[in-house]
Amino acid sequence: MTWELSNPLMFPDGVDFTVRIADNASGWYGGGERFNAVNQRGNVLPMFSLDRFTDVPAHRSYKPVPFVMSSSGYGVWVQSYANGTFSLATHDEPDVLAIRYREQQLRVVIISGPSLLAVLSEFTRLSGRPSLPPDWAFAPWKGRDVHFNCSQVVEDAEKLRQQGIPGSVMLIDSPWETAYNDFTINRLQFDDPEDMFLRLQELGFHNIFWATPFINRANRVDMQGITAGPAAIFQEADERGFLVQQEGGGSQIVKWWKGEGGRVDFTSEAAVAFWHGAMNTTRQWPTARGFKCDDGEGNYFLPGAAFHDGSPLSLMKTRYVEKYLGAMGSFIDKYLDGDGVLMARSGFTGTGKSFVWAGDQRANWNRTEGFPSVIMAGQTAALSGFFLWGSDIAGYFGHSIDKELFVRWAQFGALSPLMHQFGQANSGPWDYDALTLRIYRRFARLHMALFPYLKAAALRSATAGEPIVCAMALCFQGDAQAAASQWEWQYRFGPDLLVAPVYESGVSKATVYLPQGSAWVHFWAANAAPLEGGQAVEVAVPLHETALYVRAGRSSRASRRTWTRCCRPQPRCTPMSRPLAACASCRCGRACRPPRRPWRRCWRPSKRRSPPAPWRRRTAATAWCCS
Repeated sequence: MTWELSNPLMFPDGVDFTVRIADNASGWYGGGERFNAVNQRGNVLPMFSLDRFTDVPAHRSYKPVPFVMSSSGYGVWVQSYANGTFSLATHDEPDVLAIRYREQQLRVVIISGPSLLAVLSEFTRLSGRPSLPPDWAFAPWKGRDVHFNCSQVVEDAEKLRQQGIPGSVMLIDSPWETAYNDFTINRLQFDDPEDMFLRLQELGFHNIFWATPFINRANRVDMQGITAGPAAIFQEADERGFLVQQEGGGSQIVKWWKGEGGRVDFTSEAAVAFWHGAMNTTRQWPTARGFKCDDGEGNYFLPGAAFHDGSPLSLMKTRYVEKYLGAMGSFIDKYLDGDGVLMARSGFTGTGKSFVWAGDQRANWNRTEGFPSVIMAGQTAALSGFFLWGSDIAGYFGHSIDKELFVRWAQFGALSPLMHQFGQANSGPWDYDALTLRIYRRFARLHMALFPYLKAAALRSATAGEPIVCAMALCFQGDAQAAASQWEWQYRFGPDLLVAPVYESGVSKATVYLPQGSAWVHFWAANAAPLEGGQAVEVAVPLHETALYVRAGRSSRASRRTWTRCCRPQPRCTPMSRPLAACASCRCGRACRPPRRPWRRCWRPSKRRSPPAPWRRRTAATAWCCS
C-alpha cells in the first residue's frame, strides 16, 4: 500500500483534500449500508444520506459511514462529518482508493489487519459498539403502516397469540398523535387507549411509537383527530429557540411529508431536555418501551440553517442524526432505566447503538430496490458497524404482496438480528393462505428458538465488535472462493449458521458455497451426513424451507426441537413472564418460571459443548420456560 496527499486547494469554507491510496485489492468493503453489492470495488460512494431511489444504486444510503476495508488486510476511516466521496478502484482510477473531502482539516485513520474481523473490531472500538438490547426485544415485531383504531392494534396482538406466533413488540406507526411529534395520543383514532395498552400488557407485548425530529407548525391531516394547525408544543419550542434557526433569527420551517415544521436543535442541551419532557408523556402507557426513529437524514435542511453550538451546515447534514439518536437514546437510559429500544432508519459513524432497519424498500424482486437489495444492505450495514439490523417484511412500498415474496422475505427476516413484519399492505401472515401462515409461524418460532444463540452473538457484537450478519469475504477471509461475487447472496449468521436466502421468484433449488475450514450439516435434514467445506452444493429449497447449514459439531437439533415443543400460546403464563415473548408463547402447560438449568431443558446444546457463559449465569433463566 502506498498513499499520497494531493496539493490541497483552498476555499473560504475549507480545503479540497484528495487522498490517494494505491492498492490493487480485489475487494473493498464497508462505506455504510448500501443496497447494490457487498464488494464496492468500481463504485463511488458519497458520504451523505439519501432517502430516495437513485439511478446509481451505490449512491443510495440511509447510513453512510466513511470507513472501508481492503481485501489486502487494512481499513481506512475518515473522521469527518463533511460530505466527501470514496472512489474505490473506479474506471478512471483503477487500483486506487481516492478520498475527496472539503474540510478545514482532515484526519485519516489507517487500521492495520491483516484480519478484516480484527480491523472491524478495532474500528467499532474507536467509533462505538451497540448496547445489548433487553431480552424481549429479540422476539419478532409486528406493525402496520397505519392502525386506524384500537381494535386493529389489539387484533394483531391477539391473532399472534391465537396462531401460536411468538412476538414481543407492537409498533404503532404514524399517525398516532394529535399533531406530529407532540407525543399526545389521538383519542379520536384510539378511542380507549387505556384498555388497548392494558390488553397489550396482558398479552405480553411492549410497544414502540413512531417519531421524527420535527415539531410541526402545520400538520397534514391524514387521520380524524389531527389538528391542522401547530402542535401544542410548537410555540414554546419556537419562542425559546429550540428549533434549528435561520440565519438572521427565527426558526427554519421546512416542508416534509407530514406537513411543515422545524427540526429540533439537538446541539442545545435545553432543547434536548424540552424534547425529553414531550416524550415523557408516553410513559403513562404501561407497555411503552421505545421509539421508531424515522427520518434524520440531512436532506431537509435549507441554506442558512444555524445551530446552537455554532456547527456549520456542511457538517450538520451528517452529524445531525448522531445528535438526534443520541437524544432519543439518552431518554431510554434516563427515563426507562435502559429497558427500552430504538429502531432507527438513518445513521452515521458510531450510531448503531440500538436496532436499525433498512428503510423503505419496494415489495418486489427487483435487485436494486426490492427484496434482493436488503440482503446486500444487511451485510454492508454490518461491515460498517450496524450489527442490530432488520428490514420490513415484505417491503414497505406495496399494497398487494405476492405470497412467495412474503414467505421468502419472512425466512430472511427470521435469520436476521431483528425480525420485523411491517408495510403499507397493513397485513399479517393470516391474510394469506393456510400454508403461508404455517411457514411464517415456523420461521418466527425458529427465530425465537435461536434466542440464546442470537443473544450470545449480540453480546459478542457489544463487547468485541463481531458482526451477527457476517459477509462471506469478512468471516471466511482465508477462503478466496468465499469472496467471489456469486456468493455475496449468502452470509454467516452468528458464528455457526450459514444462510443463503432465496432471492428470486420461482426457485426450487439453490447452489450454496460451503466455506473451507469446517464441515457443514444441512439444517433441515436431521440425519444428514456432514459435507466438507470448500465446495458448492445444490440444495432443494421448497417454499417452506430456505438454504440453511450449521457448522458440524454444533447442534442443529436444539433449534428445531425448541420451536416444536415450546412455542404455543399459554394463557397460564404468570405476569412475571409478560415481557418475554418466549414465555408468552410456550406450550409447557405450566405457569412460566425460570427452570434451574434452562439451557439444558430449552436450548439443548450438544453434550460436547456447553452454552456460552452468559446463559449459564442468568440470561436463559429469565427468558425461557420449559416443560
